Amino acid sequence: MSNKKALCPICGSNKSEIIYRVAGHHRRDIRPEVSIGRCMKCKTIFLAEADHFFQEDLYSYYKQYIGAKIEDLVSPLTLVSYDRVLKRLCKITNIQNILDVGCGKGEFVWAARNSGYAIKGIELSLEAVSVARSFNLPVQQHSLFSPALDSSSWNAITMFEVIEHVENPVAMIQRATDLLAPGGVLYLTTPNYDSLDRLCLGEKWNVFHPEHIIYFSTRGLARLVRQHEPRLRLIAVESNNISPQLFGFVRSLFRLPYLGKRNLKSSGYIDDHVVAPDLRTISEGTSLLRSLKRLINLTLTIMGMGSTTILIAHKKD
Repeated sequence: MSNKKALCPICGSNKSEIIYRVAGHHRRDIRPEVSIGRCMKCKTIFLAEADHFFQEDLYSYYKQYIGAKIEDLVSPLTLVSYDRVLKRLCKITNIQNILDVGCGKGEFVWAARNSGYAIKGIELSLEAVSVARSFNLPVQQHSLFSPALDSSSWNAITMFEVIEHVENPVAMIQRATDLLAPGGVLYLTTPNYDSLDRLCLGEKWNVFHPEHIIYFSTRGLARLVRQHEPRLRLIAVESNNISPQLFGFVRSLFRLPYLGKRNLKSSGYIDDHVVAPDLRTISEGTSLLRSLKRLINLTLTIMGMGSTTILIAHKKD
């Protein structure tokens, strides 16, 4: 581990306390030690220290998707979720073009294009870009700060699970604001540090990654965006869902029947991508279960304890 004192990525303070030392959930065969700190000044939760970590380890997993078909990688329920996002954006502004930042393999780019939207994806990982291009998607290897992106030209900018990877989130929101056209919309999601999942699982929470630099609560994310008022106006910040990991933890705790495809480790750690489709299918199976899911999400949103935070902001006309 580095002995260098980490600075808070939000306020720059060098005064922090370590609140977790955990084996980070990178891959099952690579569990680097991670120290999570809390800024004593602004209370931001961030990555204070981590064992040496190669970013290419994170990116290399994309190679397994070379030769796959993208329609096999996107579940019907994920498509429904993407459709809801697009419809929500259209209620706020006239969507003529979309920039998807950190687009990965291009799932959202593919779904939006199939729905008739003009969309472009940008991604840092060359491997991910190669996979997306193998699907014939308009994805380029750029950062959000690339001069190739024209300012004031995008009706919507989306960032799905991206902001937690960024060393300077203040600058990133500023750049996104610059790129948005007047009246444009910023839509982003990130894991919620104040989630029921993290509160129950503690150091076993599988969002503790060596590549995650900052952990936002719903209030913390709202504060970040409000720094950019009045140019960028906060429309909504909410949290919803319970992660599959928490379901797995409860199942192992009470020895309930398993709903997924693999057995849990004794630690209670579970891979989201294994169980998530099964749980989502079950939760959408009947009108009663759908109503129950909506009630749970409403409760979690009111309490700010859902597993995922969603933020929507609108650039001044």
